Amino acid sequence: MLIALLSVMAAGAITLVGTERRVVGNDAMATRAYALARGGLDRFLASRDSLGFTAVPPAPVESVRVAMNGGYADVIMERVRDEAGISTPAMYVVRSRGVLLDRAVRPRPVAERTLAQYARWQRAGMPVLAAHASLGGVDNQGSAGTLSGFDACGAAAAVAGVAVPTTPGYVQPHGAPFASGSPNLLDLGSAASAASAITIDWGGIVAKGIGAANVTLPGGAWPPSAQWGDATFWPVIVVRGDFVLPTDGRGLLVVTGTLTFPPLRQWDGVVLVGGAMVVPADATVNGAVVTGLNATIGGAVGVDQIAGRYVAQYNSCDVAHALSVFNGLTPLRNASIDRWAY
Repeated sequence: MLIALLSVMAAGAITLVGTERRVVGNDAMATRAYALARGGLDRFLASRDSLGFTAVPPAPVESVRVAMNGGYADVIMERVRDEAGISTPAMYVVRSRGVLLDRAVRPRPVAERTLAQYARWQRAGMPVLAAHASLGGVDNQGSAGTLSGFDACGAAAAVAGVAVPTTPGYVQPHGAPFASGSPNLLDLGSAASAASAITIDWGGIVAKGIGAANVTLPGGAWPPSAQWGDATFWPVIVVRGDFVLPTDGRGLLVVTGTLTFPPLRQWDGVVLVGGAMVVPADATVNGAVVTGLNATIGGAVGVDQIAGRYVAQYNSCDVAHALSVFNGLTPLRNASIDRWAY
């Protein structure tokens, strides 16, 4: 009887240990499946374009299988609210089912975990004060030109033609007033109030650059003509120091020093300049221009020097194209669900 009792106790202990080992193993596999689901979800939210999805805003339904070490994640995104202007972005729910595979003999699922995350489609925006805004003032010595804050795209309300501090302000000794908009000339007040009116994080750009930049100069290379021939090419170009624009172009151009526009140069998109802008002859910018941004971080800036026929035309569509690289899905806080029914 004693031997039988001990045998039963030993069998029970062995069974208990085996059960606990299976429970621990199942928990470990579930944790790995969770990691796969989280990895697929994070990758889709951070860079869905790298997975082949480029629609703006995203389509009503997008799905992809993301292969990873040890398994894969099936990610499905569904729209739950349509976009209704800038104030009401499109809303989505993104589900990710992580599947852990046993590759010891043949690939077969051994654990699954499903996560979900609500996210909104965030369009990158830029508060445009004027077609041409300058914290250093503008000296326009040209005899013709246009600085228009009326949206050439027709999608946004009019802005000012020119925005400058009270001193040195906007000087135009020749010809009829070139600035038009709502208002034609926006007085930003003192240098301090003018700097506070600019909400661009110029200090962060100067210190850290822009991670999404296609080209950084010096060190990089200006895009070749073949790339500029592609109408969908809207690069982000960051230049440290003074710069002379070598060709026509489009996109987001950031120059920390002085920017010079050679005769007949044109840029479509957004131009951000730390120092002054020099236009010795005819030049055109379609989009928005902000100069003298070094004033926002305590730097001294000069006055923009304009000659010839300078055209600064506000175009909200070109601004949106230039900033489109910053569009993306923004996860909502406290809006993730574990073990969502797939």
